[in-house]
Amino acid sequence: MAKILLLSPPFGRVYGEIGFKTKRIGVPPIGLAGLASFLKEKEHKVRLIDLTYFDGGWNEFEDILVNEKPAFVGLTCTTPQVRNTYLIAGLIKRKLPHVRVVVGGPHVSALPEQTLRECSDIDMVVCGVGEETMAEIASGRELIEIDGLAFRKDDKIVNTEKRRGIKDLDALPFPLYEQLPLKYYGHPIMGRSMGLMSGRGCPYECTFCASNVVHSRGYHTRSAANMIEEIELLRKHYGFNVFSFWDDTFTFRKDRIFEFCNLVLQKDLRINWSCSTRVDSCSKEMLQIMKKAGCSMLFIGFESGNEDVLKRSKKRITLDQSEYFCRLAAEEQIPICGYFILGLPYDTKSTIVQTIEFAIKLKIDFAQFAVLMPLPGTATWEMGAKGEGLKILSSNWDEFGRYQRPVIELPDMSADQLFKYYKKAYLKFYVRPSYFWQRVCRMNSLSDLKWLARNTRLFIDFYHGN
Repeated sequence: MAKILLLSPPFGRVYGEIGFKTKRIGVPPIGLAGLASFLKEKEHKVRLIDLTYFDGGWNEFEDILVNEKPAFVGLTCTTPQVRNTYLIAGLIKRKLPHVRVVVGGPHVSALPEQTLRECSDIDMVVCGVGEETMAEIASGRELIEIDGLAFRKDDKIVNTEKRRGIKDLDALPFPLYEQLPLKYYGHPIMGRSMGLMSGRGCPYECTFCASNVVHSRGYHTRSAANMIEEIELLRKHYGFNVFSFWDDTFTFRKDRIFEFCNLVLQKDLRINWSCSTRVDSCSKEMLQIMKKAGCSMLFIGFESGNEDVLKRSKKRITLDQSEYFCRLAAEEQIPICGYFILGLPYDTKSTIVQTIEFAIKLKIDFAQFAVLMPLPGTATWEMGAKGEGLKILSSNWDEFGRYQRPVIELPDMSADQLFKYYKKAYLKFYVRPSYFWQRVCRMNSLSDLKWLARNTRLFIDFYHGN
């Protein structure tokens, strides 16, 4: 049995300078919490800390390290967390030189050798899914015999065989919720809520998405009954009645969604939930039963308002499909939050204007615009490295943040010009009399008015702060 400390680093400059509780509301590290439960089932002693909402400070965190003396410290790492991951690894090694620091997640899975070269304080990189790999590390198995691992040996970096994904997700334990600061979790639109993963991987191959970096092309889902069991646990023990499914395409396996919705109705759960899906993945009948079962928000990646850009991005949808889907959702009165990317390969000033105008044309409830972030492991990352359709301007991970100045430029647009279009997109979408009236007409309570006032202020602060 090993003593293991699992950490989710703060997001640093993406949401503010390094520090704890840098966001007022955010998402739990569900993947890391699931790993914690898996290791606990293997009889290891596990402590899980979400450093984004850690109630203490750096001094208290250092005290935990010294007092607990874990044999292994595991960190999860997306690209926006790289800087803080390296800083924390260094702090750990200064306090406990003999502890083994293990890092996993999409960023390091895409760049295992570069990660080990950049940070000498990291001992091992878990590539791909982490449960079985980390359990074998903690059991003391020889590293060379463990699949899905990169580590140093004799001044060289060794990569072991690729780890296969876990197919039977129902066999995995639920995340270690009791060790998470649940009061901080939620969504700006959904309010206090809990995020859930009902599947792993994605069957699509969009050029800008890093989903398949960890799960490759595999796509596996939990059963409807297993999903319901977790929801009932969260309601009974933690008081959650609002949930967000984070799967990239929640509705891909349609029979499972009908079964899930029917179970929600049969059990009279009376929950509200949101999900991410695609415009080509929901029928009218599916939207109808989803609405009855409590679906109160759809998050949709429309990405672009130009057919050619969509095609080159391998999104595999059309503008007509997007418009038709929005009409169906409006008929069922399910709000939509749309995602749009500015600066996709082969975007031009003209196509970006089309994207902004298309977002307005769809008459969706919310829109989130972002300048393309070329994430390691994606096709856009490879294109940027070769200068095909875009150019990556920085190798400094501190600058790879979603809500800051772009790290790319296009053949006919500089980073500064892209950033101006980014701000213009928010201004044109939200600062419209018709949009304000739309929001007012859909208010049902005083809390809705307070929500509108609060988020209007946040928008103003965001716009003028950049």
